[in-house]
Amino acid sequence: MMDRMEPIFAGGRERELESILQEHDLVRGGARRVVIQGREGIGKSHLLVAVARSLEAKGIPTALAGASRASPSSLGIVRELAGRLLDLGRRTGVDPATLARLEGRLGPVLTTRSLSAAAPFASGEAARMGMVDALAELFLVAGHAGGAILLDELDASDRGSLELLTAVVAALAAPGRSDGPLLIVAWREPPSNRLAEAIERLPGSSLSLGSLDVAGVRSFLDEAKLAERLHERSAGVPARLEALLVPREADLGARRLARLDPDARRCLRAAAVLGHVVPAPLLLEVAGGDIDRKLLERLVDDRFLTMSLVHGAPMYGLAREDDRIRLSSSDDPLELEELHFAAGEALEASGGDAEEIARHFLVGDPAGRGAEWAVRAAAALVNRCAYLGAAELYEAALAAKGEPAPEIHLRLSEILEASGDSIGALRHLGLARRYSDPAQARRIRAEAGRICVRIGKISQAARLCARVAGSESELDPADVAGSVAYAAACEARFLAGDYDEAIVACLRGIARTRELPEIRIGLRNTMGKAHLNLGAYDEATEAFSTNGQEALREGLLREQMRALVNEGVVAHRQGDRRRAFERYREARAVEADPIMDALALGNLGALNHEVGEFERAFEHYRSAIASFVRGRRPKEAAHHSLNLARLMLFLGDLDEALTVTQFARGEAASVGDPYLLAQADLLAGEILVEKDEPFRAEAILHLAWGAFEQVGNLRYQVETGLALFRSDLAKGELADARRRLARTMDLTDGQSDALAVELDLAAAELALASGQSKSAGKELERAKARLLARAEGVGGETDLEAPWKTYALLSRLYEAQGDVRGAEADRLRAVRLLEDLAARIPDGKRERFLAKAERARLFEGLEDRELGPERAGALRKVVDASGSSSIIGSSPVLLRLLRSVGPVGRSLAPVLLRGETGTGKERIADELHRASPRRDKALVKVNCAAMNEELLLSELFGHEKGAFTGAVRERKGRFELADGGTIFLDEVGDLSPRAQVALLRVLQEKEFERVGGTQTRRVDVRVIAATNRNLEELIAVGRFREDLYYRLEGVSLVLPPLRERLEDIPALAAHFLGKVVEERGHGPKRFGPKALELLRGWSWPGNVRELENVVGAVSIFAEGDEVDLEAFAQQGKFLELVRSRPLALAAQERGAAGLLSLVAEDPEADVQTGEIAEAVPLDFYALARSRGLGIRELQDEIELQMISRALQVGRGNISEAARLLQMKRSRLSQIVNAEPRLRALTKAV
Repeated sequence: MMDRMEPIFAGGRERELESILQEHDLVRGGARRVVIQGREGIGKSHLLVAVARSLEAKGIPTALAGASRASPSSLGIVRELAGRLLDLGRRTGVDPATLARLEGRLGPVLTTRSLSAAAPFASGEAARMGMVDALAELFLVAGHAGGAILLDELDASDRGSLELLTAVVAALAAPGRSDGPLLIVAWREPPSNRLAEAIERLPGSSLSLGSLDVAGVRSFLDEAKLAERLHERSAGVPARLEALLVPREADLGARRLARLDPDARRCLRAAAVLGHVVPAPLLLEVAGGDIDRKLLERLVDDRFLTMSLVHGAPMYGLAREDDRIRLSSSDDPLELEELHFAAGEALEASGGDAEEIARHFLVGDPAGRGAEWAVRAAAALVNRCAYLGAAELYEAALAAKGEPAPEIHLRLSEILEASGDSIGALRHLGLARRYSDPAQARRIRAEAGRICVRIGKISQAARLCARVAGSESELDPADVAGSVAYAAACEARFLAGDYDEAIVACLRGIARTRELPEIRIGLRNTMGKAHLNLGAYDEATEAFSTNGQEALREGLLREQMRALVNEGVVAHRQGDRRRAFERYREARAVEADPIMDALALGNLGALNHEVGEFERAFEHYRSAIASFVRGRRPKEAAHHSLNLARLMLFLGDLDEALTVTQFARGEAASVGDPYLLAQADLLAGEILVEKDEPFRAEAILHLAWGAFEQVGNLRYQVETGLALFRSDLAKGELADARRRLARTMDLTDGQSDALAVELDLAAAELALASGQSKSAGKELERAKARLLARAEGVGGETDLEAPWKTYALLSRLYEAQGDVRGAEADRLRAVRLLEDLAARIPDGKRERFLAKAERARLFEGLEDRELGPERAGALRKVVDASGSSSIIGSSPVLLRLLRSVGPVGRSLAPVLLRGETGTGKERIADELHRASPRRDKALVKVNCAAMNEELLLSELFGHEKGAFTGAVRERKGRFELADGGTIFLDEVGDLSPRAQVALLRVLQEKEFERVGGTQTRRVDVRVIAATNRNLEELIAVGRFREDLYYRLEGVSLVLPPLRERLEDIPALAAHFLGKVVEERGHGPKRFGPKALELLRGWSWPGNVRELENVVGAVSIFAEGDEVDLEAFAQQGKFLELVRSRPLALAAQERGAAGLLSLVAEDPEADVQTGEIAEAVPLDFYALARSRGLGIRELQDEIELQMISRALQVGRGNISEAARLLQMKRSRLSQIVNAEPRLRALTKAV
């Protein structure tokens, strides 16, 4: 632990330091983050050290690690961080056996030795998951100790470190997490991978460091060490001190270097090439010539080099970063190549790090030793599970060789698939096949087919596999490639829904692959899944059970786990929960694969959810989701997140349920799964119905209905219809509700009993609302009969709420018929059933569960004698529970902002709201005030841009009688009116210099005088300011005071523009349309799908305010109940979009089938990188005719596919995609932002 008595120096960043320390105080049972961003030399590292020392002085353990810009190494920052976290564990009393276990799993990270061969990828992926899990557990160790993790220069980290940290942080931010540390990160710019997005998911704050103000400079000059350095440089002579303040010329550094002799310059260039501190012999050997240690000592004296002792040995390195940059970009490239070659040879001779040797030789001898060492270093990184770092080196080796190297392409394919980049894996398989012999090419096709099956490219997989395997009669038991392809083809048939054909093919394949147990087990697994989907439960159980036994005999533990999990799924589907529990637990006991373990755990969560063990269900879901996130399994993470969100909806935690649903939607979008996306929309709509926001709900539910209709899932289409029915009831539109319910019931042939009961209850509710008591009675009797039949059966689906809902509706029926006693009796039955259910809810969640509107209404008006005084008081408290945020939207970027509102509102720190015009800054100010302890006091609002200087000063501070012409009486200003409460200063960037001075005084001193007055008045006011201006630019040109900026920016919240939250447009448009209809008493009720797509395609420079105006305008021209494209034809700015049929709309109308395919559609084509096969003419006319497309539509399709392919090849980088397409970046960015699927590729690739 750091010395607590040593004074802590913040380098003029005292306000920022205090803000970060306050953020730590907000860590209560969940991880939080602080992001510090600023340019080079602004003081980020200094601030992090001050934070760490301040926290340690309070007894709060910390772990501080950083990346090196001068000499980045694979897993460098992770290696340092792991060591610091292990040390934190030792200091905080963690069990030594636990720490030893974690240290063992982190072995590939902690080791620095070079490993010559790469591990097999099956074990390699298990090792990677073990490393991620161990690092995540150490993060939780820090969290349990109330500690903080600080990461410096994060954007300088290698890709391998970013990859591992992304998995850990994403798991911390995953739904349901209830523990974790304060994570403080510093960077110049956010890292380009998904880590920045994962960090932003955590609640917390961001600090943008600018230049120090005068007070900050004074504080900086107070540091004792700085005074010592100034004294040393000036010998205490005032004139020399003054000389140090003379502004440095822009080229002073270059001139200092130019004055050096050639040996000194070469020595410094050698230090720049080496990039980090090294022993004197190594530096001298690389520099060469007659250079000796005396020159090193002279360069240290002249402050070109630094000398430090490491383990007692002197180490030398460059003193200034700007010198390193100048020397590394020398005008003599040949000299730099020589120095890199010398560095590579010296490190090679001394047994240095393989990666460092490779990077030097790749500059000094790229085609020879550079390529050789890059391959060796990449293999070593694979052993450390640094897959992306290894991929970079393999790519460098390919570029250095300049000739075909199929073995490297194959290795790259393995690495990229292991790291989750299946598209990249296919690309390298295609390149490897091009340069391989026929036998090798055949094996490659089989592997490509297997990958295509896994990522859902079914038709391409079938064609590839058919070319390799042929028919089952041709299957050779000794042909491994043919067997792999045959198994993949069987799985493709299953995924295509051809269950009977898949079963027959699997049976024939199993008979011909007796010597290939893994292939045979895979075929039997496919067959079991096909039986399961056909409802042949006994046959499915036999297939999975046989697989389990064979896997155990063969020692294939992962396949044994898979078989047990699938046996559990069959039992689960049959309603045999006891056997399902047993199989899932048996699977977990094998402990061979973390992903299979997570599947078993998630399914155990579903079982516990069904039987009412809600606390266990919550914990199982939470742990499973975190594992899937760490294991880069977005599809599984989405599935189980939706289960968790349904549980939260049931428990009444509507805001958190919506947050988790949006998380699930983001995971589903990353893999483009339409089924999971539709499920997320359905669940979001159901939540919004419960939140009494039927217009928003309806817009989203229409999207879900269309998606389920397209994929042919009747069950979920029925559930969506029920949700839309409830939305119609909530709006009081009984005729629409009746039509909706009738249409939904038409789809219900063969649906489950649980769904049938729901439909009965919905019909009864509609009948009661319509005054049709007799019809309601029949529906309720039918529902009771179904419930009774299910209660007498074994297992089956469980609807925990149907019984009490049935009696609640019966009570309403008897009340409508005038049977008071019958109504009261059934109401009490419903109450008792609901109370029994509530007793199973965990204590901390029970109040919110009962506060859900439908449940709370059941208790309204009940007398104390009917419930007992204690229960009546508790329930009355529930019924009076308050509502939630009024901000409309559920996009991830908005939800991240809203998660910060509560903690920031409670903190009482000054807040600066930043965002474009119309983004809702005033609404956020309202929410901050609502969340603050001052909510019962006034919130006073002032628009600083709406008045001239004199009027604004009078408005803010008031005036005395006679202060100016027209001041006939004294008047209190807004600050006085806000005393004890909050003042909201909008458009603060437009303040005049005089107004800025006056505002700064009241912020600093909390006092002011009225205009024309002399009496000093004190106020206690919390300030929330807002601006759409770039204050940093205004400071740079002298139009905004920097000291005022720092006073206002206690916490900065950035509001996203509407173009960054396009998924919120349906809900916003529905809300505004509902307001229009309410105001006018008539008008359209909804936006059609094409109209919504048009809204999504607009750039929205005026943001939400512009959208509200557009909705009001187009509603005037809409005919009927739906706003369609024709209504937009009267809006000039949308006219061109309507005429041109934008790319997004054209693609949606055609179904967008296959537009993002990365495998050639030609039956004779193979897996390629996107190039057109040689000597194959492109007949665009035939293509257009075969698809029924016109010229414009064909152009749209070609454009969409080319852009999507370029984005995937460029890994989501728009600049790289623009280069590949030979088009302007600005034009490409405009197209991408207008098309949601293309926009997703910039994040998901």
